[in-house]
Amino acid sequence: MDEYLWPARHIAEYAYCPRLFYLMEVEGLFAPSVDTEQGKQVHKRVHRPSTMRRQSDQPEQPEEDLRKVRGLALSSTTLGLTATLDLAELE
Repeated sequence: MDEYLWPARHIAEYAYCPRLFYLMEVEGLFAPSVDTEQGKQVHKRVHRPSTMRRQSDQPEQPEEDLRKVRGLALSSTTLGLTATLDLAELE
């Protein structure tokens, strides 16, 4: 059975303005602005998932083995939510 997972960002959007959330997500009304178009360009790199590998530009830290991962998808069928993290640092 396919279950619908609600994007977690919708919680923040609804909390910010229920009316705007309804217009954008239910009615599908969205008027792009210069800011939103620039934001799309900035986030292009972030939306490309990365592979797990040591960052060569980071100094060696013996007690911490951090890896940077872009576009990390998380979901919970229990909560009915899904999200994609722009950047995560994993130990």
